[in-house]
Amino acid sequence: MNQRRFLSPTVIVYPCGFLQGGIINLLNLGMVFYMNDRFGSNTTQVSISYALFTIAYMVACFSVKPLFRRMTVQQCLMTAGVTMLLSELCILRSASFRQLLVPYCVYGFISAFFWSPLGSWLMGQLEGKELSRKTGIYNVCWSSGALIAPFLTGLLSARNPLYPLYVCVAGTSVIILLSIVAKYFTEQVIAVSSRPVEAVKSGEHQTVLRYPSWYGLTAGWFAVGLLLNTFPLATRDNFGFSPETSGFLISMETVMSTLAMFLMGMTVVWQRKFSQLVGCHTLLMLLCLLMPLCRQPWMALLDMMGIGCTLGHIYTTSLFHGAAGSRNRTMRIALHESLLSAGCLIGGLISGYINDTLGFAKSCVMVALLIFTAVVHDVIWWILAKKHHLE
Repeated sequence: MNQRRFLSPTVIVYPCGFLQGGIINLLNLGMVFYMNDRFGSNTTQVSISYALFTIAYMVACFSVKPLFRRMTVQQCLMTAGVTMLLSELCILRSASFRQLLVPYCVYGFISAFFWSPLGSWLMGQLEGKELSRKTGIYNVCWSSGALIAPFLTGLLSARNPLYPLYVCVAGTSVIILLSIVAKYFTEQVIAVSSRPVEAVKSGEHQTVLRYPSWYGLTAGWFAVGLLLNTFPLATRDNFGFSPETSGFLISMETVMSTLAMFLMGMTVVWQRKFSQLVGCHTLLMLLCLLMPLCRQPWMALLDMMGIGCTLGHIYTTSLFHGAAGSRNRTMRIALHESLLSAGCLIGGLISGYINDTLGFAKSCVMVALLIFTAVVHDVIWWILAKKHHLE
């Protein structure tokens, strides 16, 4: 009897990553303009809504672990796709700011059924160069979608704040179709399953660099919270930037982030190096301090491109050092996603509140100070690793 031949997971993972990377950024950025236009929401309210979205996602990343042990990756993708589509439709039907928060939080919660199983499915038993290469391609896929989203959001929102949400509905429908293909034409894999001990022993060992990488991810995404929640409205009100300009600037940040992820996925020179973490986090701190001085689009563009490079580095080091040598990669990815969400949550809340009370410059300074704690954390771990000969 001929054994059934299945499609490779990459046939589903890469396009799903691209689509959802674009959709979730299109939704979150689109909501900034949609809530401001429809309900008159200020930056603090926008930050609160994104905070609730992020909290829902963080809670789901760990609370749904028992379900992951009983569900296949394909079932997780289908559940996420259908629920996200229903949430988007409910957002469109919401008649008030408070009513809108319910489906928005549901969307955040159900996103955990998408990202963690998808990344774990791709990584499988990979280690070393192959792990770096596959995760590099995956990062390029989802970040390419995220790259298009800000520019598309600005372009569409300038015409009608509803248009970005319509595009989200169309994109999520395609994800549902891909999840149907995955159900019938790929090998069924449990969403959470520990790798065999032998597979870990024959691969690479874990590294203490995962701890400063994880903290650096949280700190780095303080800046993302600033960009997503405060930057579009603050630069419009203070510098006169149009939605198209803000969207273009954030898109260019994502372009550089994508490029950094691609280059890091093709190389290994950056792996297990404390010096690169310290340098990257220090540079991001300085770029955040410079942001309120960039009153011309070309100045903001240079600043954004620098921020994009550092965020691409931060994301890749966290994903790689966290996954290397781990037996349970689904939960490591869940931790990775939760930490970046926490950073985005804190950065968005702080920057939004300070922007409304003290101004945009003060919000940038506060975010830079939070990122400075990552530099201190890096140096402490570097000293400990040298003193105790840790790898």
